[in-house]
Amino acid sequence: MAAEYAEYADVVIVGAGAAGLSLADALTAPGAGRPRSVTLVEAPDGPLRPPERTWCFWEAGEGPYEDAVAARWDLLRVHAPDGTALDGAPAPLTYKMIRSARFTELVGARLAARPGVRLLRATVERIRDLPAAGDRPGDRSRPGPGARTGPGAPPGPGARPGREARPGGGLRTGAGVRGGPETPPAPEARPRPGPETPSGPEARRRPETPPGPGARMSPEASPGPEAQAGPGAPPGPGASPGPGFGPGGGAPRAEVVCAAPDGRRTVLRARWVYDSRPPAALPPARTTLLQHFRGWFVRTARPAFDPAVATLMDFRVPRPAHGLAFGYVLPLGEREALVEYTEFSRRPLSRPEYDEALGRYAAGALGLGAFEVTAAEQGVIPMTDARLPRRTGSGVFRIGAAGGATRPATGYTFAAVQRQSAAIAAGLRAGRDRPPPPPHSRRALAMDAVLLRALDTGRIDGPDFFARLFGSVPFDRMLRFLDGGTRLREDLSIGFATPVVPMLRTAAELPFLRRTEHPVPPSGQPTPPASAPTVRDTREKSSP
Repeated sequence: MAAEYAEYADVVIVGAGAAGLSLADALTAPGAGRPRSVTLVEAPDGPLRPPERTWCFWEAGEGPYEDAVAARWDLLRVHAPDGTALDGAPAPLTYKMIRSARFTELVGARLAARPGVRLLRATVERIRDLPAAGDRPGDRSRPGPGARTGPGAPPGPGARPGREARPGGGLRTGAGVRGGPETPPAPEARPRPGPETPSGPEARRRPETPPGPGARMSPEASPGPEAQAGPGAPPGPGASPGPGFGPGGGAPRAEVVCAAPDGRRTVLRARWVYDSRPPAALPPARTTLLQHFRGWFVRTARPAFDPAVATLMDFRVPRPAHGLAFGYVLPLGEREALVEYTEFSRRPLSRPEYDEALGRYAAGALGLGAFEVTAAEQGVIPMTDARLPRRTGSGVFRIGAAGGATRPATGYTFAAVQRQSAAIAAGLRAGRDRPPPPPHSRRALAMDAVLLRALDTGRIDGPDFFARLFGSVPFDRMLRFLDGGTRLREDLSIGFATPVVPMLRTAAELPFLRRTEHPVPPSGQPTPPASAPTVRDTREKSSP
């Protein structure tokens, strides 16, 4: 049997996607009161690590991840089913796109420069509460960055490291411990309007890519530059005497059991564990739809896009038998763009079905002419009124899409993840020991439940519903509404721009509906990189 090691940290974060990286960044940001040690667990290379994702969101001015923004737009457009273009400027808000690889690189570089942070590559086998503080007999322990441990005993204030302890600092990576992807299936999460995870401000995808510059990666994490091994060695950077992070401090309350690719096991013990992996099953819900999509990054032979305008919803696509469908276009230049086909319905499509829909959209509504597909994305995001638990143990909490960060009716997740991360960091600094706050208000979730039910039953016409909203409500107010940032009177004014009678009927029946279980949708399949771009001439295709 492989050797088992016990390590200690103040905080363990499972999943190095958007939620995990954002929380690690918030917890270790420069300033007083940060935790002594944070261990971030991400899945090793393989099927648990999704391909690169795109997240979109909106904000006023510059944000903390401005260096990762790939594109931005100050003008937005919605195409009604009859082809009418509804344009608007959401000022002071700007619509932004982030690619997961660049985000991971940026945050990874920040974490690598901060003491007390460790990145561990491993598969998480289980997470559980500890029945009592303390190490198990026979464990060989080695402290996480900044932690102090006594020989064979759990860490405690003032404890000195034992002979086998190896303190260190900086961002360290070790082999082993498995963890699932951070976000719900499908890019978790790129944001967009319309009834999200993801998604996205909020975005909707989550990365599980390697850390950025500065991260050290090896089968055995090496100690930080100033660390010393052996008896009497001082603690690594980030260690501090006395209780742990915040006034609460205290002994470990949960453990994460991880397995390395080589079979070696590591047991991480911490006071707080934040888990961003998607749940094995969705809680019972009254309504569960899927936001599923496939997108092409295209390069056209001639100028075909307006780089200043992002198309959020384009209803000039064939309508599915159930739900609604729309196109989504994010121009990256006059000849380059991300072009997506999206549906809100009960089941995902096959890849050939998505490609057929994309080809028709590119040929008909967009009239792109000859183009090449340089990359592709695909994903599925649950749109549900299920109540996702934010606490699953004494010291175990859910974050990201798994913790309810995805706006149910839109799929946007990224902005809610940032709010959630900031609230958790502030709570720990203040010594508050309770679950992360709800990412969305009760009022917003109640409105989403009504909309999802009205769409699922067919009481409202989805394309007409959204075209009416964007045609009668200023774009800045709509974006704030989609992110839960509007006041009650603004919500009421938006409500009167919808089909009032069907929406009221749906709201009246919701309290009497039984919640039932729904299967977890499959995540989007990675698209392997092509050896050469796919060349298409959409002029040879018939329009829809």
